[in-house]
Amino acid sequence: MSESPSNPITAITRHWGWLMAALALAALVAGNYYMNVPPVNAPAPAAVHRVAANDPAVLKLTAEVDELEKAYHAGAEANPPDPNATTALEQAVQKQRQLLDLLATKDDRPAVRLSDLEAQLDVARAEDAINRIDRLAYEGQQLLDAGNLAEAGPKFREALRLQHEVNSGHAPTLYKNTAREGELDQSLAVAETEPLHQEMEDLLATAHADEASHQPAAARANLVKARNLQSRINREHPTSPYANAAGGETINAEIETLAAEDLRNQSESAEQAGDLASAAGRAPEAADDYGLARDRQLEINDKFKHSQFVSALRVEALEIKRQTSASVLTAELLAGQDRAITDQLRLRQPAAAVEKIADAARTMDKLTSSFPKSTRLDPALKTRLDYLAAHTSKLVEVQRQVYDGLRPVPGVEGRLMLRTEVTQALYVQVTDESPSRHLGPSLPVDSVNWFDAQVFCRRLSWMLGLPVRLPDVSEFHAALGPDGGPSLWSHENSGDTTQPVGRQPPNAAGFCDLLGNVAEWLAADDVAGDAPVAGGSYLNPLAELLRVPLEPHPKNDRARHIGFRILVEQPLALPSPAAPAASAAPNLTTTPGPTP
Repeated sequence: MSESPSNPITAITRHWGWLMAALALAALVAGNYYMNVPPVNAPAPAAVHRVAANDPAVLKLTAEVDELEKAYHAGAEANPPDPNATTALEQAVQKQRQLLDLLATKDDRPAVRLSDLEAQLDVARAEDAINRIDRLAYEGQQLLDAGNLAEAGPKFREALRLQHEVNSGHAPTLYKNTAREGELDQSLAVAETEPLHQEMEDLLATAHADEASHQPAAARANLVKARNLQSRINREHPTSPYANAAGGETINAEIETLAAEDLRNQSESAEQAGDLASAAGRAPEAADDYGLARDRQLEINDKFKHSQFVSALRVEALEIKRQTSASVLTAELLAGQDRAITDQLRLRQPAAAVEKIADAARTMDKLTSSFPKSTRLDPALKTRLDYLAAHTSKLVEVQRQVYDGLRPVPGVEGRLMLRTEVTQALYVQVTDESPSRHLGPSLPVDSVNWFDAQVFCRRLSWMLGLPVRLPDVSEFHAALGPDGGPSLWSHENSGDTTQPVGRQPPNAAGFCDLLGNVAEWLAADDVAGDAPVAGGSYLNPLAELLRVPLEPHPKNDRARHIGFRILVEQPLALPSPAAPAASAAPNLTTTPGPTP
C-alpha cells in the first residue's frame, strides 16, 4: 500500500532522520570550538626569552659563578677554613641554575658544571655538618661528665639531627655514619634519663630504709614510684642504658613481697606452732597448724605471683607435715597390729594371725589413701602386709613344714637350720615361682641365684615372724660336723640328676645332703659380687665331695646343680605349735606349675 502525501504525520517522520543528523553535526562543531579557543579573560602563557651563549647576561652570570667558585675554594683551603665558604658555593649553584634557564643552546656543558657544583655543595655541607657534629658531641660529653645534664641534652640533640640529615641526604657515603648516629642517640638518652634514673635509685634506697625500719606502707609507696619511673624510661627512652625491663619486674617483685609479708609471717608462725605441738605429742593440733601454714602459703602463691615468698616446694613440705601429723593415730594403730601379727606368727599361731592380717590390710589402705604424703607410710610394711594377706591360706602348712625340718646348729645358740635343702614344693609355696629344671616337689629347688634365695628368706621370715637367712660358712661347717654324712648323692650314684631330699641318712647332727645332691648358696656381704657355694653336687665324684667343696660363684649365677637351705634365728625356747586348722593346709604333693 502507498503512503498518502497529504498525511502530516507521515511527512514529519520522513524528515526526522535528516533533522537529527544536522543537530549532531552542530554539537560536534561547537565542542571543538570551545576546546581550542581560550576564554576571553584567561591570561596568555608567559613567553620564555632565551639567549645565545655570547649574550652579555650569560657572560655576566658565567663570570659571577667563576668568582664565587674561586671564593669557595679559597675559603675552604684557608687555615682555619672560612665559615662563609659554603655560602659562596651555594650562591654559585643558584646562579648556574639561572644561567642554564637563559641559554637557548642545547650545549650540555652548563648542565654538567651545575652537577659538579651541586656535588661540591653536598660535600661542603657534609663537612660543615661533621665539624659541627664533632664540636657539639665534644661539648655535650664535657657537660655530661660535669653533671650538667640540662645543657648536655640540647647539644646531643642537635648533633643527632645533623648526623641524621647527613645519613639520609645526598652526601657521599664517606660522610655517612649510622653507628655514630646510634651513639649520639644513646648519649642523648643518657642525658635525658640520668635524672630519672637517679631519682629512681634514690626512691629505691629510701624504700629499703623504710623496710629496715619496719615501715612497709612507706616502703611500698616509694617502690611504686620507682617502678613507674623505670617504666617511663623503658617506654620513652628504649635505647638508654638505663632502660631495663627486668628492672621493672624486680621492683614489682619487691612490691609484691612487701604485700605478701604479713601472710608469710602468718604461715611461718603457724608452722612453728605445728612443730611445737608435734614435738609435744599433740598430733591433731599440729595437723591443724600445718594446714593453716599451708593455706597461707597457697594464698601467697595465688595473689602475689612475683613475690620472693612464692614457693610450691613450701606448700608441698607443709602438706607432708600436715599429713604426717594427721596420720599419727592411724599409723600407730597399724604398728600395733603389725606387732601383734608378728608375735602370733612367731608363737606359731598362724590361724589367729589371719584375722589380724585382714584388719591391718584395711588400716594400711586407709593410711595410704587418706595420707599418701605422710612420712609415717612404710613401703616395706605395706609390701609385707600385702604379701601376708595374699598367702594367709598357706601360713599353717608352711610353718609346719619348716618347723618339722629345723634342727639346732651344733655349738651355736639360737640358730636352727633346715635339715634338708629347700624343696621345690616349699619354694613354690613361699615365692609362687618354679625356676627348677629338675622337676619334682620333693626335689631340691635348683637354678636359683643368690638373690632369689634372699627373696625366699625374706618372705619366709614374714610367714614365721622370725629372721630367716642363708647360713654362713662357719654355720655350714658346724652343721656338717666331722663325718659329713654316712651316704652322699654323688656322680657315682645320682644318675647325673638331683634326688628327693632326705633320702640319705642324716649325719650326727640330723642334717641331710650337706654334701652332694645340690650345692648350696651361703651368706655373703651385700656389696660383694660373688657368694660362696658349698658342699658340691650330684655332678662331683665322691672323692671331691669328701673334701667339702667351697668356691665362689657370681651372685646372679643360676645353675641346675645349685640350690640352698635356710637358717632361722630364734629365741632359745622353741614355741609349741598351736593346733592348725585342717582346712588351712594345702596339698604340697603336686608338681610345681610354671613361673607366674
